Amino acid sequence: MEKTAVSGVSTLNGNFYQTQVIDNGNGTFSSTLFRTDAQGNNPVPIAGYSADSGGNAVVANTDNATPEEQQLIADPNSSLNQLRKTQTRTLESEFFGQGNPQAPNPDEQGGSTPATPTPTGTAPASTMFKYPLKMDDGQDKIKFVPLTLKKVDLASGGQISVKRPTYEKAKDSTPIFIGIQGSISDSNAVSWGSGELNKFQEELVNLSLRTMSEGMSAVTKAIDSFQNKITDKPFVNQLKGLGQLYLAEQATGTAGLQSRISGSVLNPNLELLFQGPELRTFQFQFKMSPRSKDEADIVKKIIKEFKRNMAVKNEGLFLKAPNVFKIQYLKGMEVHQSINLIKVCALLNFAVDYTPNGSYMTFGGGENGDPEASMVTYNLSMTFQEIEPIYQNDYTKFDYGDGEQTIDNHQIGA
Repeated sequence: MEKTAVSGVSTLNGNFYQTQVIDNGNGTFSSTLFRTDAQGNNPVPIAGYSADSGGNAVVANTDNATPEEQQLIADPNSSLNQLRKTQTRTLESEFFGQGNPQAPNPDEQGGSTPATPTPTGTAPASTMFKYPLKMDDGQDKIKFVPLTLKKVDLASGGQISVKRPTYEKAKDSTPIFIGIQGSISDSNAVSWGSGELNKFQEELVNLSLRTMSEGMSAVTKAIDSFQNKITDKPFVNQLKGLGQLYLAEQATGTAGLQSRISGSVLNPNLELLFQGPELRTFQFQFKMSPRSKDEADIVKKIIKEFKRNMAVKNEGLFLKAPNVFKIQYLKGMEVHQSINLIKVCALLNFAVDYTPNGSYMTFGGGENGDPEASMVTYNLSMTFQEIEPIYQNDYTKFDYGDGEQTIDNHQIGA
């Protein structure tokens, strides 16, 4: 007798997927991978899986898959196939009962034993957190993906090199989708500052440069040049006066004597000079008012996920950097072309106001209530700062550095 079970919805590369597994009643299993919306609605079959008599996986019916999906389906070790296998394992209790280590995997030894069975009593991890809970694919949203900052261990006697940071998906972390709220802004800045170089400083710089290139003979030439200049009596008198005023300033601690006496100062050749890029900061505020027990649970999980990922990792002798975040504005499920791009950010501050309405209010208990007394409203405030500055070439090709996604010729840019 056939038996069918359907997994929960998982997200990958901006799409949502769901796996249906069928027990054919003869000791074999087959499955179908669907592309769906975030709620598992409007399923489109993109691949069918079964096993031949030798227990080898057979893939068919991929006509509805996009070219990218077809490439992933053809690769047994691809992220899409790993997602499907994970979804399949979550259905083990539907076919074998709770605690049985077997899972219906038609592409693994004919569906007999998974490579990494789900531990007994362990619920499958959530594939994403989203608020509002019933947010559909078409709603504009902000996506936060926790990443691990990849570093290298420096062995004894090793060398370092300056390279741009790289990242990988953080283990045991969950992407977070939050509907866009309130104001959205960005502010790009570059550091400039005033610089001075008077005539005496210019001569000293030139002397230093000549000495480095010509050796001590440059010092002799500079002295000869200076002696030629001081044969000019007006110049000598002016220089003598400046020297006397300088000594008087130092002796009395009085500044500005030259300007006070002669009404003039050394020309500083003041100029605004480029000093370097600046790192951008982004602030987000979200007001979350759960409308059900399930939504209240999601809000609390979102709060915990942000706090956990920004926490420092204690590894005994050393402390490791917290996880960082890839942040994207999404129009539906695609990158928003009318809002700025953001490079990978560190979460500098995360604050929660549990009583934003000015009074303590929780959901009551009872048959349909919330025994955990979740707060009626949570206000989340967070401050992120980009790990890298924005460069001009980022407006042609924007690279997050996670090895998964680059964006060419975005309408707004960073």
